[in-house]
Amino acid sequence: MFVINSEDISPEIENYKDATQDHFWKKNKVERKLRAWGYILLARSQSQPPLKMMLYTMALESLLGTSTTELSHRLAGRSAIMLGATTEERIEIYATIKRSYDNRSTIAHGDLLKDDSNFEDRIMKVDDYLRKLMSFEEPYNMENAEIDKFFIEKLMS
Repeated sequence: MFVINSEDISPEIENYKDATQDHFWKKNKVERKLRAWGYILLARSQSQPPLKMMLYTMALESLLGTSTTELSHRLAGRSAIMLGATTEERIEIYATIKRSYDNRSTIAHGDLLKDDSNFEDRIMKVDDYLRKLMSFEEPYNMENAEIDKFFIEKLMS
């Protein structure tokens, strides 16, 4: 378990710098937030912006993903539901995450990115979104079906 300090949102994890592969295997039951922190820390230490973007979206997948179908839509919508206070904010968050996930797919599949003057600004926004998302306890402690239900209820309320 780790504690999040809202002033310095570095996780307090013993030996977090020791590289392991434990977080990749289902049998180890690594919590969503801890997996996400691993990707966030890797992203923040990355000097290449495209790889930083890919790692940030992997953190979003760790936090909010429950299925591989419609993943970019799910991540964008769930981020918007959790972070947006107004319709305009939710639309901006949705568009930012959706575009970021599209960039992630391009990078992960070995294709070339198109010129994008907002790319680095989007990276900073995604980092900020992750900072805020990491401050929540729910729904990260739930099973996939419960997370799906959580977001359906939020969407319909």
